[in-house]
This record gives sequence, structure tokens and C-alpha cells, in this order.
Amino acid sequence: MNIVTGKVIIYAFIVVCTISYTTVSASLLRHNNSPNENDYPMVYTMDVPKDTAHSSTIEEFVTHLDLLSTKVVSQDHDDIVQLHFLVHSKEDYDSISTQAPYAMVEDVEETSSFHRYAQTPHIQDQRADTISGFPCYHNLEGMITFMRELETRAAAIDSLEVQVIDIGDSYEKTVNPTRGHDILALRITGSGVADRGWLTDKGIVFITCGIHAREYSPPELCARWAESLVNGYQQQNTDITSVLDHTEIHMIIESNPDGRVIAESNQAAYHRKNTRPGCSWSIGVDLNRNFPFQWGVGSGSSGSKCSQIYRGTAPASEPEVQAIVNHADSVFPRSQRKDDPSSALTLDDPYPEGSTVGVYYDIHAYTNLIIWPWTYEERTTGNEESIQAAARKLKSFNGYALAGPTQPDFIYAASGTTADYFYGELGALSFGYELGTAFYQDCQTFENSIVPDNIPGFLYTAKISTRPYSLAKGPDVIALTTATNANTLDVTVTVSDSSLSAGPGNHPPSTQSIASISLCADMHPYDTNPGGNDPVVITTPASGFIDNGGTTVTQVVSVPLSTLVSSVREGDEKGGERVLYVWGTDSDGFVGPVTAVSFDAVPTTSPTNAPTMSPTTSLTTSVPTTFPTNSPTGGPTTSPTISPTGTPRPTSTRTFVRFQSRLVLDVCLAVAGDQLTVETCDESEDNQFWLIDNNGFLENKKGRVVNENLKLELKPGMFNDSYVFCL
Repeated sequence: MNIVTGKVIIYAFIVVCTISYTTVSASLLRHNNSPNENDYPMVYTMDVPKDTAHSSTIEEFVTHLDLLSTKVVSQDHDDIVQLHFLVHSKEDYDSISTQAPYAMVEDVEETSSFHRYAQTPHIQDQRADTISGFPCYHNLEGMITFMRELETRAAAIDSLEVQVIDIGDSYEKTVNPTRGHDILALRITGSGVADRGWLTDKGIVFITCGIHAREYSPPELCARWAESLVNGYQQQNTDITSVLDHTEIHMIIESNPDGRVIAESNQAAYHRKNTRPGCSWSIGVDLNRNFPFQWGVGSGSSGSKCSQIYRGTAPASEPEVQAIVNHADSVFPRSQRKDDPSSALTLDDPYPEGSTVGVYYDIHAYTNLIIWPWTYEERTTGNEESIQAAARKLKSFNGYALAGPTQPDFIYAASGTTADYFYGELGALSFGYELGTAFYQDCQTFENSIVPDNIPGFLYTAKISTRPYSLAKGPDVIALTTATNANTLDVTVTVSDSSLSAGPGNHPPSTQSIASISLCADMHPYDTNPGGNDPVVITTPASGFIDNGGTTVTQVVSVPLSTLVSSVREGDEKGGERVLYVWGTDSDGFVGPVTAVSFDAVPTTSPTNAPTMSPTTSLTTSVPTTFPTNSPTGGPTTSPTISPTGTPRPTSTRTFVRFQSRLVLDVCLAVAGDQLTVETCDESEDNQFWLIDNNGFLENKKGRVVNENLKLELKPGMFNDSYVFCL
């Protein structure tokens, strides 16, 4: 009996000690052995059971955090949501730790990384207009000078318009006109259409950068795109010229200049907000919680002045936000806005796909995300299918995670945000970007990854900005080349509904087959001539090499030069270099964005590497009364067939083969009855036979004839990969 009692006492002692040890351990984890002021900023993690991650307790707690990222991890067969957040000071730590529902654990490695970035040494001989230690980034004054110089430079480029517009004042300047800064917008567009006496409907791209002061890469990325547009227009890059002549681009490169001054001069502060006083250890208002749409709704912002996501005292209380809102109000057409966009009766109504204009970006850092509305709570908008279609195409350029509503990478709710405002109030197809892997991103990553991965996506959205909710669903031209012969222009084009649609599963707009390919010369399909000469559009049914389950087609469209000559506009009669506009239509009737390429209207005397036979599919021409069709019509519009004026099919000729959209070798054609033989100039014993029908390439069978009616014999020589025949 005494032995049993002794065991019970010992067991009870062990339990008490275990509980006490656990409690003390949690306390040590939470208080981190009382860090001193020199230890800050510090990165902490908190593991939250997934089934409670969106409880009211956790969502309220998150409003007190400078949340860096969230990640779902498996731990002991349970899913855990791991919160990563930045703590700026002892006061910040005390405020957060007293409310922490679970243990706070310092991430020593991440804390060290933050300190290392903040202590990046000045680089000898780096330019004075760059941020110390980061020579790839203009500092605030350098960026203002850059914009002014770009405006001056553009004044000498024909038909290019670049304006620096003062749209308002920063908080500091409203308090004292001798301090603070102007909020500047950079407007870029081309007047090439108007200069020819024509009319066109322009798209709109509106970008804000630097809303959060500490994020070094967003303003510089926007500046790089602005510079590339000006360079492309000056160098007469055909596609960029076409985009600018049909798009008006507005960039607010430094949206939070007062905060930027702190972020550049006191890097250890990792300053995020503007500079309005309020909290002794965390001044400012989070501008990306201050926009006047669903402001203060739910748990997506904080009313505490010390919070990093403090929303301010009222919607658009901050001068910086007022400036952006007023400028956007002047840019986006009023005709496309809802009467009461926040009303429960209209909130979920989609914006019309056939008439709504404009794309908006808010560029942030970091974590490599593409975010779209709604953000004030996790729910989709009425235009979810179109917005996600565009997001997936952007992902194909930069590889970022999809973080819109219902996506696995959706982060916690955020209300009063830019993206919700521009979509909800103005109708723009809206995105938020999170670039890269750090607030103070290293220059190597910026130059080698962020710039090349994102500028092509910007250009894509400029192309769809005239009717973004429709054009995002249409097929894309992903490869385009031309060759001019004696009588024809041979256009080799790949059009795809799916190639640019990245992400899990098959998003419905990316699953259609290609119905037709259309083109016109010299006059963009969006243009009209008051004199009555609208673009002459040539359309051919899609019938080339079929790939990706039928959603991609590659074919040669041979257009008689006489047909193109008949569409020459006044001032272009002399021939020479011309512009070809190409686009596709899918089987649901959605038209895709237009791609432009230059070609020489003067034929070469001895054409090579291009077919000289007539196209295998008939061409149709039409002069549409409205173009493009921005909503499904059930299929492409047919028009009267015209016969190409090219030469009859020869008994032998030369053509070319493409592999992955690149010219790889010349081949010879020989026609004998119902057999067509294709062979390379290099002899080889390895023969392959290819099954072809009127719908294009189907399959290959090595070593035997697979179709008695049409045989293609290939001797591929040194090439071992599959080929695409463009006949």
C-alpha cells in the first residue's frame, strides 16, 4: 500500500514538473530571453492549427502583426499554418506577445537575414542617385530626376507622348509646403494613329508602385518598364509601338515619397507606412488599407495607430491616397462604373466583358504572389473567370503563386486595398503583385529575375487593356514570323488557348480549340478611318499542326501580296517595311489580343526558306463594323471566300520545318500522284513516316507507311526530336 502511494506521489510530481517545464518553455519561447532594443527588428513564427487559422481570435491577432508570409506545413500528421511576422521594437513585441494565442518563436536565420540586408555596405563609386548599398535602385530624388529626363527625351521622339503630372501632395507637404513631396504620375502613350488622321479606342494600364516605403524593387521595376517602352518606341519596335499607339499607361512610381525617405536613410527601421504622427514607436498610416472601398470592413485592417496595417481615421484620409484616387477618377471612364458598387445588390454583378476598359497593378514586395479581388474577404468577384484567366497568363511569365480568393496561397483578408478599389469602384481588371524574396532585394536577383520575368507580363496586359475581361479569355499568338515571296506573304503563326495559361487544373477559358486566325496590314484592327477606309481583315480557318489537346495550332497562312496591296492606306503606297497585325479566335468565339510584326512588302528575287505554294485553307476578307468581338458569338464570323492569286502547287519546291517555333532545317518536297515526300539534304538511314490529314499533324510511326493516301518520308539527319511541318 505504501509502495503504491509512493508511486502515485512520484507520478504526480513528474506530471507537475512536466506541466511546469512546458509552461516555462512556452514563456521562454514567447519572451525570447528578453531581447534588447539592438536585437530588433526580429522575425518570429507562430504555428497555428489549420482548423483554427481563420477563427475570429486568430484573424483579430493577425491585425496586430507585420505579417510577412503564411505557409501550410504538415507536423505530426496535422496541418499547421505557420505565420511569419516582423517585430520592430520592444514596444511592438510587448503589444503582440500579450495577445499571442500560441508560442512565438524567433526565426534566427530570417532575423539575421533582415539585419544583413539593413546593413548592406555602401558600394564605392556607386551613383549618387541610387540607394546606398543597392546601386540598381534609384533613390527618391534620383527617381524624380529619371522621370523628368524621360519626359524630356521623349519630346524628341515622333508621336511619343510622355508627361510627368503633379497629381497631389504627400502628407508632409500638406503640413508644411516647404517640406514633403509632390505625388507624380508618369503618363506614356503614342499618337501614331491620330497623327495619320485615324481614330482608335485606347486601352488603359494604371500602375501604383512604392505604396509601402520599404519595398525597394517595385518603383524600380516600374521605372524599367517605362524606360523599355520609350526605348522600344524610339527604336520602332513594332509590337511596343503598336501597344503604345493603342494604350494609355499611367504609373505612379513613388506613391509614398515621405515614407520612402525613411526607408532609404534608416534601413533598419523597415518603414512601411506614410509619416502621419500617431504612435510614438510606429508612425504613419498603411496606405494600402486606406482606399475608399470596403474600408475598415472585417478583420482586414486595424484601428490601432501602432499597427503596421493601421487604416487611418477615415476612407482616403491620407493625401497620398486622395491624389491616386482623384487621378484614377480622371482616367477611367465613368460610363463603366456601378452606381453603388458597395451595395449588396450590385457587389457581385460582373462588369460587362464587351465594353469595360482598363487594367490595374499595385506592385509590392515580397513572396512571389499574384493577388486579385476580393481581398477584404475570401470571396470571388463576378468576373472571377476572366481575372483568373489573366492571372494564369501572368503566371506563365513570372511563375508566381496564384493568391486570389479560394486559391491555396490566399493570405489573410485585407480591406481598404488598392486592388479592391480599382476593381470595385472603377471596373478595372486588378492585381496586386508581391515581387521577389526580400524588402531590400539584392541587385542580382532584381536584374536577373524580377525585371525579365515581369516586364513581358506588363506588355501582355497592355495588349488586353482595351477589353480585358474578354481578351484574357481569348487565344494568344505565341510565335510569329513572316517571309515575303514573289507573289505572297507567308505568315507562320502559332496560336494557343492554353500555352500561356499556367496553374493547376484546366481553367475553362484555356480549353477551347482554335477556330480561326486573322490578320490585317498597316491598319490596326481597332482603328477606323473617318474617310471610310477601315482595316481589311483576312481570316483563315485554323487547320495546321494541332497540339496541346487541340488548344494550339501552328500553320502557315499564305496571303497574296495583291490582297495586302489593296489594303494599303494613304501614305503607304510605296511599299517597303509594313506592319502586320495577327490574332486568333477560339471555338467559343473569344478573340485574343493582337500581336504586331513588321514585314517587307518588297519581295525578294530568290525567296528561300519559305513556301511558294498556295495555302491549303481558303482565306476570307471582311471589313468589320466593330472589332474585335469582345464577347462570345458562338464561333468566327464567315465572309465571302476569295481565291488567292498565288501560283499553282508545283511538282517540287522547297519549304521548311519548325521545331518548337524555331526554323531548324530546310527540306525538299516531291509530289508524285497522291504521295508527298519530304526529305532533308543530309542522307540518313533513319526514316520516319508521318500521318497527315486536313486537320493537320496527327502522329508519327517510325519505319512504316501509316497512310496509303498521303505519305511524308522524312530523313531527319542529326535531328532526333519531333518536327512540326508548316506546309
